[in-house]
Amino acid sequence: MGSSSTARCFFWVGLSSLAFSLMALFIKIGAETLPNSILIFARSFVMLILVTLLCLKKKSPLRSNHWRKLVLRGLAGSGSLALYVLTVSRIHLSSAVLLTSLAPIFVVFFSWLFLNEAISRKTLFWVFFSIAGVAFVTSPWQQGQNSELIIGAVTGLTSAACAAAAYTTIRSMSGKVESEVIVFYFSWIASLLSAPFAIQDWIDLYLPATSYVVLILIGLLGFLGQLFMTYGYKFGSATLASSFGLLSIVLSTAWSIVFLDDHLTWANTLGTVVILLGVWQVSQNPVGLRDTQQK
Repeated sequence: MGSSSTARCFFWVGLSSLAFSLMALFIKIGAETLPNSILIFARSFVMLILVTLLCLKKKSPLRSNHWRKLVLRGLAGSGSLALYVLTVSRIHLSSAVLLTSLAPIFVVFFSWLFLNEAISRKTLFWVFFSIAGVAFVTSPWQQGQNSELIIGAVTGLTSAACAAAAYTTIRSMSGKVESEVIVFYFSWIASLLSAPFAIQDWIDLYLPATSYVVLILIGLLGFLGQLFMTYGYKFGSATLASSFGLLSIVLSTAWSIVFLDDHLTWANTLGTVVILLGVWQVSQNPVGLRDTQQK
């Protein structure tokens, strides 16, 4: 692979990481005044509108013989999205994004369990290395530890597991279904499932114009993050692109410190480094990671 292709891969995946990190920031800001159900619906519905326009432009057929897998991906992705928003709203932005970024760790196990793909001892070591980092992020041994962080860790890891289930399903459809069609089914199912809860919470709720701007930005940034990541994977291998994708964790940590006045303890910092290193090493193994751009 030439340096030009590597640079293009870094450019597009870097833009994707920036979009996803800003999306997380706006979710955190929106969660201060808006119910989670509305945030989830906005993330899904705005993306549904945009991906529908994209499908119409590309004339992508929405009917598919793989509709069962598409529905399964949609359900798993919807669960991951709901838990992601819940995690971001509960705990520090940096910790939330870090924990929900552990999907590659679960992908390794799901690919071994459902796709019969082998796991090397080296990969297995880095998997458990990453899991050890979670202990430092949550720091359960510290006196007076906030129970919200423990709950957030559980929801964050569960979100990552659901995302991994969605990614594994996507991998099984590799080369059979267009990426925009997969995103269409995901956003459609997520919108359908979140709509009743959003409508119920929306009744008698006054939303200023700024809240609508935040909601639109959440959906727009999520869509752009997926679109840019797809471009990035065209110029680099899954290993290279997924490595660059870890930039979103670094950016989210920066936004958390600069805009939300969060402070990282030594344990949080060590846990961040451990998880980043572990996930990066796991991403060097192509097992189950090729089509994880459909976040």
